[in-house]
Amino acid sequence: MLSILCEALSSPTEMFRVPCYFSPLIGGLAKVIILIKRRQFEQVKAAVPVILGVLKSMSLEADEEGKDTEDLFHKAIALADSIQAVCKMLEQKDKKKLCALLGMFVLQIMALVSIAMGHNISSPLPIMIHLSHFLPICGLSYEGLITGLDVDKFTTICGDDGDDNMACFSHVKHGGSLAVIWGYKSNETSVAADTDFEAVKNELQKNQTKRWQAIGMLKHVFSSVDLSWELKVHALDFLLCIMDGCMHQEIQNDTMDYSTYVPTLCTSLQVKRCNILGSFELFYLRLKLTRTV
Repeated sequence: MLSILCEALSSPTEMFRVPCYFSPLIGGLAKVIILIKRRQFEQVKAAVPVILGVLKSMSLEADEEGKDTEDLFHKAIALADSIQAVCKMLEQKDKKKLCALLGMFVLQIMALVSIAMGHNISSPLPIMIHLSHFLPICGLSYEGLITGLDVDKFTTICGDDGDDNMACFSHVKHGGSLAVIWGYKSNETSVAADTDFEAVKNELQKNQTKRWQAIGMLKHVFSSVDLSWELKVHALDFLLCIMDGCMHQEIQNDTMDYSTYVPTLCTSLQVKRCNILGSFELFYLRLKLTRTV
């Protein structure tokens, strides 16, 4: 049944490439996955690229009032609930792998939701709150996400670069950054993620290495052509937040090449800068970054 549903998802005719066609199929997968009795990780891992491919396609085509697209993401959340239920039934080794896969799945969906509904900044919030509940369950923390450490760890657990199934997680770093940005903008989201946001902010402010790692993650948001400028403004606010009040510190890790983050960050901030920042705000941002770094 799993393979039949995946085939139906991956090969619709052009006239059926609409959210209302895919929603019942993904809903069906949510019911089937929980019934899998063996090789759960392998079977779920094989199905996830098909599901994420559909979600990505629909995200890029979504209009701002797309209720059908929103329903599609709710079906994907139901699927995540089913994967979580399967995790609870597994032994420790397999549970760890499937939880990591679930975490990657959730981060990718967070990015796709932001792409699909980013122009209407309030509409993704209920979905983001629901998705944020999965973060602590999977062992993901805001600090680990914004520094990229959790994303790298989960990528290693789920597969290597030569694994074709891993290509579907092209936006997990965007999702990791966005998860934290939504937590910054919405207290409900950080509560759902079981995170003390102030503690995370304070840690980033006092730890230069982690601050640079956060900048390296935020560049994925700034450089994305699919995310709205409203979300990028929130990302800039968060960046200024973690830079605020920072003191000059000695570099904690002489072997770390901080310069690798600078060109991409500067390019990302300058693209269409007149559309997002006035000359004073841009000067202020540059001044803050120069003084802190």
